[in-house]
Amino acid sequence: DEVVLPDHLRCCSHTLNLIATTDADKALTDGAYKKLYRQSMAKATALRNLTSRSTKAADTVYGILGYRLSVPCVTRWNSYYDATKKIVSAEMKLNEICRAVDIAQFVQSDIAFLKEYIDVMAPVAASLDILQGEQNCSLGYVLPTLTVLKGKLQKVTVKHTRPLRDALLRGIDSRFANLFCDKEFLMAAVTHPMFKLAWIEDSSLRAQCTQMLEQAISSTRYVSFNNFQTHCLCL
Repeated sequence: DEVVLPDHLRCCSHTLNLIATTDADKALTDGAYKKLYRQSMAKATALRNLTSRSTKAADTVYGILGYRLSVPCVTRWNSYYDATKKIVSAEMKLNEICRAVDIAQFVQSDIAFLKEYIDVMAPVAASLDILQGEQNCSLGYVLPTLTVLKGKLQKVTVKHTRPLRDALLRGIDSRFANLFCDKEFLMAAVTHPMFKLAWIEDSSLRAQCTQMLEQAISSTRYVSFNNFQTHCLCL
């Protein structure tokens, strides 16, 4: 009469969201990064808050940009990224907006930092969109998505945001390392028609996955043959 429950699986999109927030905040231990982050993000936050609380300021910004600035949702990091990206996209008119609504203007170092922040966080946001999908996402998407994410983070050009990039990579390694040794996740990825073995760069891991796949196919054939024999005997 015992009830046996399956192993608990942590939500991968929630874990990646923690990497984008909690682990990313660990980059603030670097003094130079912290100064640039606090300075530029404070101005961006002040502009967003003003336009969300003041109809007059919101109309002024709309008149200059032709669209309204979005306000992040506290429960979704993606919205913070999207809101920051909107401010960066208005780079040429930012100081005009700041003068019109009478708040501190952005200096060149602020713009450079925000643009680089968006470049580093773009692969994370794209990966979150995939893992949060409702129709086209399955267990087979997890490991290939994380592998591509790590590759893009390692290749991105950084000047001001190196501590952020490194903090994200450490977070991925610490929080998802066990999944790259999990047979269910590996088999789900290599048996997915979209991925197969193409996402695996490590030769030893590729050989291990190939062996597991061959064993699974052989086992399935053996079980199917035995079931066929049993069916024939019953007839």
